[in-house]
Parts: sequence; C-alpha cells; structure tokens
Amino acid sequence: RCLWEEVVRRPGDRGLLFPSPGRSLGSSVREGLEALRGLEFGTQVILVSDRPDVRPGLPVTTVAAREAGIRNPFAIYYGEGPAYALLGAAEDGDGALYHTDDRALVEHLAFGLQRDLGIALSA
Repeated sequence: RCLWEEVVRRPGDRGLLFPSPGRSLGSSVREGLEALRGLEFGTQVILVSDRPDVRPGLPVTTVAAREAGIRNPFAIYYGEGPAYALLGAAEDGDGALYHTDDRALVEHLAFGLQRDLGIALSA
C-alpha cells in the first residue's frame, strides 16, 4: 500500500512502479490502481499480470507474466523519493515475503526488470 501512497503523495516525481499481484497481492494492486485514477503523475506503471484488472482511463502498461516467465508476486517502486521492493514466494510456495528499502538494490531490480521486459522509459 505504501508504494501507491508515495505516487499519490508525490505525483510530480518521475519513477518506475512494477506491480505483479499474483493471488497474494491482488486486492492491494486493484486498490492502488484505483487511487491513481484521475491523477496526472510522473511515475511509469508497468503491471505484470496474466489477468490485468486495469480499467479504461488508467495510464498503465501491461505485460503478461507467463510470457515474461514471472511466477512470484512483487511490487517494486523506484523514484525520486523513497525506493521500495516487496517480493513474495512463487504462487505455489509458502507465502514468504522479502522487502527492502535499500535504494541501490531497488534500483538494480527496477532497471533490470525494465530491461528484461523490454519496456522503454517514457519521456
């Protein structure tokens, strides 16, 4: 939830936000996307999901998780302000979570994911 609040609180900041909800983060991602409705924000949102729940009117890029080979739910935010990553176990795993606000690690995760998914940075 804090990832979405950061984008809403600092809408002018440029950043990357990668939510991949899986079953364990699904409701928080839906709520977060709705919180962005109607806002102009500088963060590029890339939803990694096989069942994107994006409704019209939201500036979100979607990538199919299966095609990308992604099985773990996660949320990664790297922007001008705080950085944060939440990584969950694979959907068939035990639900363990790892989270960090280590800026260098989150930067590595965000830009590596952006590169691996073939997502161009918006201007």
